[in-house]
This record gives sequence, C-alpha cells and structure tokens, in this order.
Amino acid sequence: MPLIEQMPLCIHSSLHLKAKVVRKITKTIPSIVLGVLILSAYCNTFYSPPILDDYHSFIYQPNVYLSDFSVDSLVSLANTFFGWQRWIPMFTFSLDHRVGRGSIFYFHLTNLIIHLLCTVAVFFLACQLLAINRTIRGESRPGGAMPDTIPLHIHALAIAGIWALNPVQTNAVTYIVQRMASLQAFFYLTSVALYVAGRRAHFGYGGSHADRMQGDAENDRAGLEMHPEVRNHSLFRVLPCRLRAARYGAYRWRGTLYYLGAVLSAGCAFLSKENSATLPVMLLATEIWFFQPDLPVRAWKWLRTSHWSIKAALCLGSIVAAFVLAVCIAKFLPGYNNRHFTMPQRLLTEARIVVWYLSLVLWPAPSRLSIEHDVAVSTSFFHPWTTLPAIGLIALACWAVAHFRRRHPLASYGMLWFLVNLAIESTVVPLELIFEHRLYLPSVGVAMIVVTGLVNALRLLLHSYSADDLRKMTVCVFAILGSCLTLLTFARNEAWQTGVSIYRDAAAKAPLNPRAHANLAAGLGREGHYEEAIKHAERAIDLGKPRFEAYFVAANAIVASLVGLGRDKEAMERGEYYVKNRPDPCDGGGLSALFINLAQVHRRSGQLPKAYAMVVLGLRNSRHKNSAFADQKNFLTLLESILREAIDRNICLKNGCDTDKRLLLAQVQTLKAYIAAGKHTEAAQLMNDFLQQEAGRAKPGSPRAAG
Repeated sequence: MPLIEQMPLCIHSSLHLKAKVVRKITKTIPSIVLGVLILSAYCNTFYSPPILDDYHSFIYQPNVYLSDFSVDSLVSLANTFFGWQRWIPMFTFSLDHRVGRGSIFYFHLTNLIIHLLCTVAVFFLACQLLAINRTIRGESRPGGAMPDTIPLHIHALAIAGIWALNPVQTNAVTYIVQRMASLQAFFYLTSVALYVAGRRAHFGYGGSHADRMQGDAENDRAGLEMHPEVRNHSLFRVLPCRLRAARYGAYRWRGTLYYLGAVLSAGCAFLSKENSATLPVMLLATEIWFFQPDLPVRAWKWLRTSHWSIKAALCLGSIVAAFVLAVCIAKFLPGYNNRHFTMPQRLLTEARIVVWYLSLVLWPAPSRLSIEHDVAVSTSFFHPWTTLPAIGLIALACWAVAHFRRRHPLASYGMLWFLVNLAIESTVVPLELIFEHRLYLPSVGVAMIVVTGLVNALRLLLHSYSADDLRKMTVCVFAILGSCLTLLTFARNEAWQTGVSIYRDAAAKAPLNPRAHANLAAGLGREGHYEEAIKHAERAIDLGKPRFEAYFVAANAIVASLVGLGRDKEAMERGEYYVKNRPDPCDGGGLSALFINLAQVHRRSGQLPKAYAMVVLGLRNSRHKNSAFADQKNFLTLLESILREAIDRNICLKNGCDTDKRLLLAQVQTLKAYIAAGKHTEAAQLMNDFLQQEAGRAKPGSPRAAG
C-alpha cells in the first residue's frame, strides 16, 4: 500500500490544509506584482498640474468646496452644471479638497486608487466570464478540461493587468477630471460582474439547471474516488445529505445579494457619467451570451404565437420608443450650432475614429498618445477615402459578433463590449470628435480578446510542452508584456510633468490643431515665455476653424503676453482688434478672460470708463458659459475695485455722469455674497437686473465698447 494510504485521517487533512495555504499564498503573488507594476507606471504623476477641463469642471465650481458634509451641502453638489448625472465624481473632488486642503497630490492619489479598484473589478468580471466560458466549452468538468489550460485566476489576472497597464489609460488616470470616466467604469464593471455572479450562484454551478444537476453527479463520482478512510468517515456519510439542501438555499441567498449589489452599482454608475446608459444593454447581452443563448429565438417564437393584443402593445411600445429616440436626437441638434461639424459629418468621422481607437488599444505607443489630435472631418463616404473602409470594418465586426456568438462567446462578447460602450460618445451626441479617455471602459473588451487570443496561440505553438511548462511559459509571456506596458505608461506620463510639457507634446503631435497651439500659448504665457507664447497663439489664429475653441484663447494669450512684456498699448490695440474682428460664427471660450485682461490694462493706464465697459461686456458674455459663476466672480472682484477707485477719484464711468457709483458698488457686493453662498438663483436675477441697467452700453466690438 502506498505511504499516503497508510496515513491517519488527521495527518492527511493536515497536509491537505498546508498545501491549500501554500496555493493561496502562491495565488496572491501575481496580484501583488500587478499592483506594484501599476504603482510604478503612475508614480511620476502625483504632482502633475491640472489642465483644460479641470478648471471649469471642479476647480472653478464654488459648490465643490463644502464647509461640511451635511445633507444640504451634499445635495448642493448637484447644483453644478453636471447636475445629478455626475454627483459622485463631484463628491470625490469635494472630499479630496477637504482632506488634502487643496493639495494636488490627493486628487491624483484618488485617481490612482480608483484605477486600482477598476483593475479589481475587471479581474472579478473576467473570473466570472471565464468560469462560464469554460463550463460552456466543457473545460470545467472532471475529464473535460484541456491539460494545457492555464489556471482561471491567472487568465483573469492577465486580462486585468494588460488592461490596467495599457498606456492608453493615462488620459483617464492622470487627467484629474477624467475620474468621471474611471468612476463610471468601476461601477459599470462591478454591476455586470455582480449580475454574472448572481446568475451563477442562482444556478449553483453554471448557467442552467442542467449544469447544476451535472455538477451534483460529478461531485458524487468524485466522492467515490476519495481515499477510503476519508470516504468512510462518519462526517462524510452524514453531512452531505443534510447540507446539500442548505447549500442550494445558500446559493439562492448569495445570488440575491449579488443581484442587490448589481442594482446598487448600476445606480452609482448612473450618478457618475451619462454614458452608463448602455448598462442595461450589456446586461441583456450578458444574459444572451452566457446563460440563455436561445433567448432571442424563444422570444421571437413567443411573439409569433402570442395574442394580438400583446402584439399591438409591443408595436405601440416600439412607436413610443422611436418617438422618444427622435425627440432625444432633436434635442442634440442645437448642440451642433457650436461645433465645426454637422451630425452626418460626425457620424461619418466617428467610423474612422472608432477604427483608430481599436488600433490605439492594440498599439499604444507613446508617440501616438496625446490630449489633442488632428482629425479631418469626413464630408462624404469617400472624403477622406478611409471613411468607407472604416464603415465596412465596423460592419464586419458587427457581423462577426453575431456569427461567432456561440462558437467563441468570450471573444465575440469582448468585441460587443467595445462597440456598445463607444456607442454614446461616438454617434449622434454633439461632443468633441476624439478623446483617448473614452477608451477606458471599452478597452476592457479588447483586453479580453487579446489575452484569450494569446493564450490560445501559445497552446498551439507550445503544444509539445508539458502542461506545467506551458503554464510557466504563459505566465512568463504575460509578465514580460506587462513589464513592457509599464515602461510605456511611465514614459507617456513623463509628458504630464508640467502644463507646458503636456501642451507642447500635444502641439508637436497635432501640428494642425489650433486648440493645441492656443493651449500651449496660454501655458507658455503663464510660465513667462512671452515671445514663444505669441508665436504659437498667432499660429492658432491662422489655423482657426469656425466654432473651434481656440480663437479667444489664443487672442487672450497674445494680450497677456504683451502685457507681460510691458507693451500695454499694443496689448489694448490688439485685444480690441481681436474682439472686433472675431470670426463669425465663433466659439466664446476664452472671451471672458480676454475682457478681464483688457479691463485690467485699461484700469492700469488710468482709463476707468473703458475698464468699466469691458467688465460689463464680459459679464454679459459670461452668463451662458459653463464656468459662468467662476467668471462672474472674477469680473465682480475687478468691478468692485474699479468702482472704489472711481468713487475715490470722482471719475464718471458713463456718459453724462449719471452713474450712482455707490449704488452699483452695493449691487456688486450683494452679487458677490450671493455667489459665495451658492445662491445662484438670486445671483442670476440680480445679475439680469444689473445688465438691464447697462443695456444702453455698446455691444462687443463697437467703437463705444472700445473706448
């Protein structure tokens, strides 16, 4: 008799327990290594400065800075221009500001923590989907598993690691405000993963009642093959009979808790970002792909044999849904008035961009990554010529998703995930054409495809190796790949060290993008590089496009740089020229800052009436901007100082000297108090009254406005 069969039950159990502990410790090592790699990839970003949307999204939002966390204060976070749709990210900004007292370190630390949580969520989702996928393929049952299959947790960890270390994620992690995308991704992933876990727990073993019965039979056979001393032990004979019924009850309760968690996570996703609206679609797709593959067929058969009243109700519901969709699309149309493209042009262009997105995830070289990109707008199927081939590739991908749904469920599901999660930001909504942070959630599907494809390729290439050697080789391949991605991500994050460095990187990679040059000019001006700032600002104006956010940003950079060089007269002349000769149509971004700078120059030169006129024109312009209250606060502070100086020097601010400067000063102080207290309704009403009093003043660009 072998030595193991001569051991007492207690010794055999002790050895089994020790082996189990060793296996658990061994399993945690790759996870720790992955965490170290992620920290290494982003360790040079903790003091990267805020840029672009960081300012008007939360830095200049007064409601973000809460004095306490009472119910009223928390509700006030919904008073930003994002509303309730992004309440959770705004709360995290408020928390970072309160805990870190405004230190940029805490904002970046929170972004990295969210990224780590997303990695855990990807791992959890991958584990659930891989377990079902192996059940479908027959690999999870005794005698059915392929001898060269890598452990499930290693496969899932590779998916999470390849996704988390991809340099394309830097725009969602290092760019502070884009935690909105990462938070939405975390709750989205968690919701889908918990739903899958709930479905698996509900059925006990796999995706159906048949799988559960199959699992019971296999467990019984495994019990007969146990060591005789273990099998004949009284506990083994008595407990299974009494615990089996309780086990199914535990599965049902566990499944209920998973479903509840999925619902709560979905609610948090809806409070993080609007593109979480695709979550119900992915949950339905998950059900069809992994649990009820014949659901569409059964639904169609049921519809064909159903009562006419049900058919009529469904038709009516379809008509209502189509009407609601048409109304939503109609609401998007006014947004195109501020864009340099139309809705059909955006749809055509996004086809090329989606294909480019896929190539970027597959080949994320730092030289291809930027916060700005040159994108030629597609005006037809053949201009540019890549438009029609891009549409053909997307159509081919959609066909492959449907065709290989049963044969390759995980790979087709990954492609579906990629396409569905780009649907909102890459179709009819009048957003900017291209941003890399939009790939944060969709790239999870690409990671599933790539890692699963590499695993299968290694099986074929190394089929002559033993199972143990194959697993070691697979782990080594993914470790090397993860290390390379870590170095690429670290290198990409080097461009984020300063505001000038990231803007310079964007201008170098998108030389025909006017906004890239305008932002670089603004950054250079803040750093005191005035001559270079003027050069890039003039380049931005030369490259300008109608309704493109660059003209006034560049004009303001020129004025500020001329002031910095001590050329106030030239600054006033060029600033007024840019206001008067602005292109029509023109985006208003940066116009408020231009008016503030012009007012300050006029005030410094002693021309208080001109400074006053510029402030009033700036206030009129700032009423309809996203950063309205932040701009108005700056205008009111400047206006208060102008009024005080006018009172002290007894200077008339309007023709005829009919201005009651003390009354105006009281109005301005009241407005500032309303804005500081977050009473935006009262502030808006008082602002309207003030501007109506000034309605007789000149319009922007007129001779009276200029002096």
